[in-house]
Amino acid sequence: MNRLAEYAIRRNERGLGVPLDYLRTVARTSTAAFVKFGLFAPVAAHRSRAPTPLWHLARLAATREQDCGTCLQTVVNAARAHGVPAATLRAALADDTAALTDDERLALDYGRAVAARTPEADALVGAVRVRWGEAVLVELALGVATVQVFPVLKRGLGEATACALVQIRLDSGE
Repeated sequence: MNRLAEYAIRRNERGLGVPLDYLRTVARTSTAAFVKFGLFAPVAAHRSRAPTPLWHLARLAATREQDCGTCLQTVVNAARAHGVPAATLRAALADDTAALTDDERLALDYGRAVAARTPEADALVGAVRVRWGEAVLVELALGVATVQVFPVLKRGLGEATACALVQIRLDSGE
């Protein structure tokens, strides 16, 4: 199983563009825990109704509440891979909300407020529900909740990396 785990980890590292050494620790110490954690991945990636940029912005905001290193880079890389414009991500990371659309601001504010448990979270939950409906609210809530597992797990294992400058890869033409 160790070779299979290493293969899976390396494949995910290539796809995400960041090292996943914390998963090696899990796999090395408990194959069962590694397999079970792998079953969590589809929940963390679930999105079918939420507009792609909004889902990624909510996750980005939630991740920023927990991490400023490789987990945040992972969210940025995934957003770019799913076509979220670099300018949108730059604005979100710089808290330049004037450069975002109303919908993008709402998704970003929602993710931040829910993850940080701020007083305005309830109002933002209501605003998301009114604007996009219950199905999108569920997907944003799952995205915000699950994205926080990774940095918390890394900190719990003593494998969180120091703050790092997030890089936004550009496609040609941007």
